[in-house]
Order: sequence, then C-alpha cells, then structure tokens
Amino acid sequence: MKIKVIRQAETSFRRDLTNKALRSELKSKYGISGRRLDNFTLSAMLLLAELKDDLSGFDDTSLFSVANYFSVELLQRVVEQLGREDEIKPLDFVATVGNAANYYLAREFGFNGANIFTASEKTPLSKILTMAALELTGKRSQAVVVVRWEEAEVIRRCQVLLCTAENDVVENALSVTQIEQSDLLAMKCPYSLVL
Repeated sequence: MKIKVIRQAETSFRRDLTNKALRSELKSKYGISGRRLDNFTLSAMLLLAELKDDLSGFDDTSLFSVANYFSVELLQRVVEQLGREDEIKPLDFVATVGNAANYYLAREFGFNGANIFTASEKTPLSKILTMAALELTGKRSQAVVVVRWEEAEVIRRCQVLLCTAENDVVENALSVTQIEQSDLLAMKCPYSLVL
C-alpha cells in the first residue's frame, strides 16, 4: 500500500500554555471560535485551519487520529470533581471520550468520510498511516487527514498530514520502519510512503 502526503503542518507548545491563549490565536488568525474546546482539539484545529485551502476539492475527506494520551488536565479535573462529589460538567464528560476531538474537527472542516480515533503507545504513526492507506485504496478523489498528538512532561505536539492515494510507481518512498524513525515534517511535500 502506498500513500502520498501532499501537505503537512506541526505545532508544539509548552503544557502551561492555556486553552484561552490557544482559543485567542485560533480566533484572531482564522476567525474560529474554539469555545469550550480543550488543547487537544484546539492544537489540531489551528493546524487544519492553516491547511484549509488544501482540504477542498476532494469528494470525501476522512479523519484518522492517534495519540498516546488524552488531555491530562481534563482527566485530572474530572477526577477532582468526582473526589469532591461535584457534578461533572457535560462538556467535560464529552471531551473525555477519545473521539470528541475528531467530532469537533470533522464538524468545523466538513469532513464527510470515516472518522477514527485510536490510542497507541508503540509505532502510532505507522499504525494510523496504515489505516489511512487502507481507506484510500482505490479511491482517487478521496483524502485522509491524519492527526497525531504527543505529550511530554513539558511540551505538547500536534502533527497533521493531508494524504491521498499514491498510484504512481515510487522509487524513494519511506517504508513503515523508516516512518517512526524519520522526521516527516523535514521532508518536502509531496512525498510517498509505502506501508
């Protein structure tokens, strides 16, 4: 299976950056409210807004995302609310469901294809790209947006790849084992991946 990455974007920021600051950036740069969204969703929304012009022109656009975590602060807040026997806010509860971020992203950008979130500790990018390649098999006018969230002790990172089917013979494509070890964002688009 082969796919072509036609556009990509990445952001990283300190974990102490507030959701309010992310919402403000999203509103001032792209006119998107981002109200009541967590940093998980806001970081991907910023990147997708940056790629918005490239997202049009496809019959279907699917969204596949992967993370090795959920929003730590959100889960901590829910646990604290339970500990105090407070009622959990409905929007906090919804956001604890892994696919909530995908829902908001698909709604904002009009994605009408498959919508899949998965969590993976080991080889997350190659797993989600393999799923994207399966989705694209035989579909020339479809795109898949791949979102990958990572979180470290101090930094959060979000990466977005816009992928289409690769139907040409490709000599210098990256293999699955190279994907996890490569800095894909250092590569110039378009480039191909063999999964």
